[in-house]
Amino acid sequence: MQPSHVDGSSVCVIGAGVSGICAMKELSAAGVPFEAFDERPGPGGIWRYQPEPGRTCAWKSLHMNSPRGTYEFSGFPMPAHYPDFPAREQVLAYLEDALDHYGLRPSLRPNRRVERVEPVDGGWRVTLQGEGSRLFRAVVVANGHHNDPIVPKVEGRFDGPMIHSGAYRERDTYAGQRVLVVGYGNSGAQIAVDVSHGAEQVLLAMRSGTWVFPHYVRGIRIDRWFDTRKVGRLPHRLDDLVVSGLYRLLIGRPDRHGLPPPRRGLGSTFPTIAENLVNRIGDGRIRIVREPTRYDGRTVTFADGTSTRVDAVINATGYRMTFPFLDPQLLQAEDNRMRLYLRTFHPELPTLTVIGGYQAQAQWGFLPLMESQSRLVAAHLSGRYELPSRQAMEAAIEQDARDTAQRFVDTPRHHYQMMGPVYLRRWARELQQGTRRAQQTQRKRAHQAPLQAA
Repeated sequence: MQPSHVDGSSVCVIGAGVSGICAMKELSAAGVPFEAFDERPGPGGIWRYQPEPGRTCAWKSLHMNSPRGTYEFSGFPMPAHYPDFPAREQVLAYLEDALDHYGLRPSLRPNRRVERVEPVDGGWRVTLQGEGSRLFRAVVVANGHHNDPIVPKVEGRFDGPMIHSGAYRERDTYAGQRVLVVGYGNSGAQIAVDVSHGAEQVLLAMRSGTWVFPHYVRGIRIDRWFDTRKVGRLPHRLDDLVVSGLYRLLIGRPDRHGLPPPRRGLGSTFPTIAENLVNRIGDGRIRIVREPTRYDGRTVTFADGTSTRVDAVINATGYRMTFPFLDPQLLQAEDNRMRLYLRTFHPELPTLTVIGGYQAQAQWGFLPLMESQSRLVAAHLSGRYELPSRQAMEAAIEQDARDTAQRFVDTPRHHYQMMGPVYLRRWARELQQGTRRAQQTQRKRAHQAPLQAA
């Protein structure tokens, strides 16, 4: 199954964040012409700070929670003077440098919003806001999954300022206030720590506990204790026991630090990485509470029946994965579930691919994942890789859904979860197998050509 060709020979990449740059890099290396469109003024996606509200971006003081060395393009490391956990502006500078290092900037079209993508005559019509439409032979969707904030439904009405974490910019806004942060993922925990440096008190609301990683354990960087490259080779339950046991040995039980106990093992739920969270809980600047069930003015009531007054609310409650430029009948992520072969290929429309539409377990940095995934897409669009049959792809999608349901908690946050090391191996293996399929097809065509000519 090879990509169709239309008059336009170029590929459209939607998004120039990390996943988009990975796609651009691998398409360029494979010799595939492309244009990349992003509504922001430059590359970097959410790492590009924009003070105005209305668009998700990293807050001003954010540091990367993936250790340096785990969030790098192959062959292009971050500068040696960067700290172990680089600041937002350092990550953006690195992404800008990568764009120039790989010669990708001439193919980037910033400040351009893709309004609609439609299949036409074996290709794709891409409509840009205020610029009409263009024809492309393939589309690579790399718009990320931080675009449609989820706001929890809570009875009553809160009379103070309430925002989603995607609109959070700086801690000074909350100086001297009592702030409720709802949600205990990476953003919620990190924002709670950030706000606690100037707030009167931070209340961190959660339904259940999770596994919390600091940046260092006994003076050693956390990724050097938890080498995830071999994760997924053992049966799931044994894998879970091993990593959960190592956590308890090195860090201790989360409930001993004033946190609710996790409801599942470390291999089944997405952990939280937040330096100093336990310390801020210990010194009283952050207090753990249950999820809010009602607002009355500035008073919030929690699931355990207790109530208190707060000045502001920050909902760090995640995002829905959406593709507003695509007809939902073509592709949608209902409850963050997508029917894609290897989390990448549309089984009915092989020239529609998605990069980075997942959260990865047991993977310190997602960039190598998106780079490997993009390499597979580039091989496909260059003709060097051939997809398996539609039937084989559908069967693999069903098996992946069963594996996900068996391994992870049944919540939208975990529906698009996957084991990062497993998929790195899977994509590499599939690239080899698909390359052989393509070569076999080429040999068959070469053999048939003289017969047809005769």
